[in-house]
Amino acid sequence: MEAAFQGGLYLLDIDPAPLNIVKERIRRQWIKHVKTITADYNKVLMDPVKAERFFQKRLGGKRLDLITLDHSLYYCSESAWEGLFENLYRAILGRRSAIHAVLMASKSDDQYSATWLYNHFAGKYFGEKNDQDLAAFATTLRKNKLFQNVRIISRKHRVKFFIDDFGKFMAVIWMILLYPNVHNCTPEEKGEITEHIYQKF
Repeated sequence: MEAAFQGGLYLLDIDPAPLNIVKERIRRQWIKHVKTITADYNKVLMDPVKAERFFQKRLGGKRLDLITLDHSLYYCSESAWEGLFENLYRAILGRRSAIHAVLMASKSDDQYSATWLYNHFAGKYFGEKNDQDLAAFATTLRKNKLFQNVRIISRKHRVKFFIDDFGKFMAVIWMILLYPNVHNCTPEEKGEITEHIYQKF
């Protein structure tokens, strides 16, 4: 990303640890156009006034060509998405620009899918299910007058992953089962999930 965005790249994350790794590389390689921002986007971008303040103070009043929300939308409720996109559109995006967002499907009958695993185990242990539907949200945006002249594209892709190392494979499974909230499974529950993955996959 650094090579592609020579005009400026801003990395925003709530967790300072990964940003500190980036900062070290920025210092080591004398990279001047990459900036790190430690913040919770739910606090700095959900309110129009705060979004404008973020634009002026943290982005230096520089409008952006691309905002990527890849998997970030898990960390706020779907009811807040429209307001977030409105604030990004009004306060931060340039005239010819784009927002890119990625989420896994909210529903699936395929027992080999990440969606099924989440809905099955988070539902069984915590009464949770994935109700964040990005495809449906695209329809919502198309009805919003603010975006009437905006091109909105929604696509579905089937993505597969596999690795011979079972520990690394499980690391991905645990990551999937954490969204959108961290679920504290008991050792017995973790054992059942691990056994299921081992037998099924």
